[in-house]
Amino acid sequence: MVGLVSSRDSVEALWWAAGRAVERQADLRVVTVVDSPLTVAVALSAGAPLPDMSLMKERVVDWQQSIVADLLRSMPALYEVDASIEQGLAASVLCRESRDADLLVLGASRRRLFPLVRACRRRSRCPVVEIEGGRLR
Repeated sequence: MVGLVSSRDSVEALWWAAGRAVERQADLRVVTVVDSPLTVAVALSAGAPLPDMSLMKERVVDWQQSIVADLLRSMPALYEVDASIEQGLAASVLCRESRDADLLVLGASRRRLFPLVRACRRRSRCPVVEIEGGRLR
């Protein structure tokens, strides 16, 4: 399973995981997490309007589908790819969604993602790997 966000290392993590899936003839699950409306509301200053979550999710779906379509065009040997958009706190969602996975793959480039990687390593039932610059970190 891959946790996909809009960073170069995250997209490279997707390609790395896809390569492993082809080698093992395994399914690939791609999960992108968007904040829940409550999380966004708490983060906003008092009185600020709540963003249109349906529009944000629609844009994320379009972006994710484009990335996955590029992957499938380049790697037609992929067995099966399941992509989804989930709402909630990223670490909780990724750990829950990866409970039956053999491996959780995350990109490592953004400093703000380090707490996410650390939380997933502590709480995930499967091994967690970080990809940076297209290689294991």
